[in-house]
Amino acid sequence: MEKERSLFSDTHFLAGIAVSSLAFLLVAIVPFVGSAAILFIPLPVLYYYSTAGRLKGSAILILSLAVSFAILRLLGEQVIFPVLILLGLLGIVLAEVLKRKYALEKAVLYSVAALVALGALFLLYTSIRSGNAPVHLIGVSITRKVQESISIYTQIDPSSEQAKLIKDNASQIIAFIINIFPAIIIVSASVIVWLNLLAARAVFTKNAVPFPDFGDLTRWKPPEKLVWIPIVAGIMILLPGKQAQLIGINMLLVSLFVYFLEGLAIVGFFFKRGNISPMLRFLFYFVIFAQQYLMVLVIAVGLFDMWIDFRRFSKTTEDSAV
Repeated sequence: MEKERSLFSDTHFLAGIAVSSLAFLLVAIVPFVGSAAILFIPLPVLYYYSTAGRLKGSAILILSLAVSFAILRLLGEQVIFPVLILLGLLGIVLAEVLKRKYALEKAVLYSVAALVALGALFLLYTSIRSGNAPVHLIGVSITRKVQESISIYTQIDPSSEQAKLIKDNASQIIAFIINIFPAIIIVSASVIVWLNLLAARAVFTKNAVPFPDFGDLTRWKPPEKLVWIPIVAGIMILLPGKQAQLIGINMLLVSLFVYFLEGLAIVGFFFKRGNISPMLRFLFYFVIFAQQYLMVLVIAVGLFDMWIDFRRFSKTTEDSAV
């Protein structure tokens, strides 16, 4: 009983429950905010698990989920509970990875692998419970999302060429998304992990909490051997077998995403060298993500950096001093 009293009189522990619960509720209740906030669901769990310890950190996650679930039930809101559990657990995974002080590549790789594995377990559980094959569940979910997109486009502008194009080619779009679903999952998991690591570094530093030194991220580049993956993927795409082609397409998409991150690091390097204001940086990054042609250009910069080494054209003061 004394332990229970001391636990619930711990202001840091209670703050962890409050902040994590608020994050879960925000995602579930506020649609527009929630669609962006869901990416950072692991962050409060990561922070309080790291600062409160394993036992209290785990209790914070469990109690936050319980509080959120109860409130959402009372409000009659649609509960996206599996997603909240999955991303909450990612916060614990990230905290454990950071404690081991892995290099950046290993920290991201292990976290992404854990998130994908947890997602696969949730999918398997849902499959067994519903009696439907996992592939069927994925297909149904993707079909529903595409149909919802068509409905939104139609409501906004019934005469829109884009809405008509999507509607006329809905079956082909659904089939294509199903085929590249593995790449979508890996890239999505990588984005979530990457964003939370970047956000955690800022939060930990601000609150004087130890955080691994990943070095200057604007200097980051993937291993040179990675270039063989898009080469092999391209060869597989040209093979006659459909299965080989699908594997090649998924490999190519994942590897191009890695080079996109390298391209962003190069862009960030020149922003840093030019002392560009945060607002202009944000606007430029927004334009990159909004314009597909710019994304392709950033990928190309990352890919060809192996041979050109764009950052050597602008040496830092430290490099010059060496």
